[in-house]
Amino acid sequence: MYSSERLIEPFASDATEVDWRNWGIVNSVKNQESCGSCWAFMATSAAEINYAIKYGPLHSLSEQQLVSCDTGNSGCGGGWPTTAY
Repeated sequence: MYSSERLIEPFASDATEVDWRNWGIVNSVKNQESCGSCWAFMATSAAEINYAIKYGPLHSLSEQQLVSCDTGNSGCGGGWPTTAY
């Protein structure tokens, strides 16, 4: 788990932006191939990042689980991250 200093430090400088890659908060780029599942990638990425900022460990969540099981979106046919949440 991150200490409180770890959470505050990126914001403590006078920088106008924070590159979360330097803090280990962002997973590497993933590839959706020919599937129109950008909505699932957006939803999992947002959840991964928010969890890592708050609790520390960076996890990689399954976009495929959303594409296959989320009945509120259309799998490879498209969808909305907000519906996936």
